[in-house]
Amino acid sequence: MKKKLSLLFLVLGLVLFFSCTDDDSQVEKVQGSKVSSFIVSPDSAIAISNQAIRAISENSETRSSQSKRQVNSVKLVNLASNVATRSQNGNAINSSLYIINYKDNKGFAIVSSDKRLRPLYAISDTGNIAISDTITNKSLALFFHGVESDMGSVASDTLLLSNRGGKTSVVNPQVSPIIWRVPRQWGQGEPYNTYCFTKSGKKAKVGCVAVACGIVMTFYDWPVYINDKHIGWHGMKKYTFDHDIDYVFGKLGEPKQLDMSYGVSSSGAYMENVSRTFVRMGYYAPDKLQDFSEKAICNWLSDRFQTGHGPVIVCGKNVSRNSRHAWVIDGYCTNVVDAENSSIQYNTVLFHCIWGWDGDNNGYFYLNNGQLGGSASLFAGGDNGNQATNKYKDLQYIANFRINRDKERVNL
Repeated sequence: MKKKLSLLFLVLGLVLFFSCTDDDSQVEKVQGSKVSSFIVSPDSAIAISNQAIRAISENSETRSSQSKRQVNSVKLVNLASNVATRSQNGNAINSSLYIINYKDNKGFAIVSSDKRLRPLYAISDTGNIAISDTITNKSLALFFHGVESDMGSVASDTLLLSNRGGKTSVVNPQVSPIIWRVPRQWGQGEPYNTYCFTKSGKKAKVGCVAVACGIVMTFYDWPVYINDKHIGWHGMKKYTFDHDIDYVFGKLGEPKQLDMSYGVSSSGAYMENVSRTFVRMGYYAPDKLQDFSEKAICNWLSDRFQTGHGPVIVCGKNVSRNSRHAWVIDGYCTNVVDAENSSIQYNTVLFHCIWGWDGDNNGYFYLNNGQLGGSASLFAGGDNGNQATNKYKDLQYIANFRINRDKERVNL
C-alpha cells in the first residue's frame, strides 16, 4: 500500500533529551569520574567547531572577519537515558552533546563531549539551532534519532572505545552547496502558498515534497515556460521572493503532478508522484526511490556538470504514522579523524541539508548512512508518559534529474 507523505508528526521537541545546561562544571558529572579522561572540554568543543566553520564557510573570510565570529552560547544536552553507555571494555561513554551557537546567527555546531565518539555531528556557517526546533522541523528530529543510533553502535565497539581515546579532527569541504542561497530559504507558508488551498477553500501549506521539487528545479532553471508563462528562475534565485515561486509551487501541487493533499497545518503527497511530476515539468524520469547510500549520494553530488548529477531529494519514514518528510541534499563535507597514538583513521560524511523550513537549521549534518531508526524507546511530554510513536525507518532518496531539451515549454 502506498504510504502518504505528511507533516502530521507528533511533537518531538524534547523527545530525545532530558536536560540542558550552560554550566561547564556539569560536563565532568554527566557520566561520572570513570570517563573524565575522555571528556571533551567546552574549549576543545569550540576549537573543533571553529575549525569546521572556517572550512565550510561559503564566504571568503579574512582572518579579521573570522575573528569577529563570536560564540554566543554553549549548551550541554544529554541524550535520553536509554542510549547504551557502557562499552565491552567496561568504560562508560558520555552521551551528551555540545550545542554551540554563534552571535548574530553566524552559525552553529553540534559536537560530541566524549573523545571516543564522532567529534562533529553538525556544522553550519549561518543561523542558529535549538532543540525546540525539532517541534516544527521533523527532519531535524530524524537527524537526532540518527545521532542516538550512532552512539549506541559506537558504545559496543571495542576498537573505537579503546583506552587510546583521543582523536584529532579536521573538516574538509568536498562539494559546497550547489543550490543558490535564496531558494534555500524557501518554506511552506506565506508568501509561498498563494495557490495552495484545502477543499474547503482555506489557505494551505505548500507541502515538503513540493518545496523539495521546486528547490531542485532551480538548479536546472527548467522548464522555461509553464502554460505560456515565462518562469524567471534567475529572479527566484536572486530575490527574497518572486511571484514565479508561488506559481510553480501551485502547479507542482496539482492533481496531474504531485496531487498534494492540502491541509491548513500540513500538506502531503505520495513520493511515487515525484517521477511523473518531473516528466510533466519537462524532465526525463529520474531514478526510482532507492535506499539511502552515502557513497551513491556523494557520487551524484560530485561532478555536477555530468548529466544527471546534482541535488538529490531525501525522505524519511515515520513507521508508526505511515508518513514521511522530504528535503534536499546539495553538498557534503568530510570530518577526517585520526586516533592518537595509532594508525587508525576514519572519515565521517556530513551532508548539506536544505530542510525546507524558511532556511531554519540548514547546514551539514551526519545522517548515519541513512540509519535513522531502530529500536530506541523514546518518551515525549506530548505522549503523556507513554512510549513515543516517532520512530523512523531508513532514509531513501531520488536522484538523476535530467532536462528534456525538447520540453522547454510545458502545458499542465
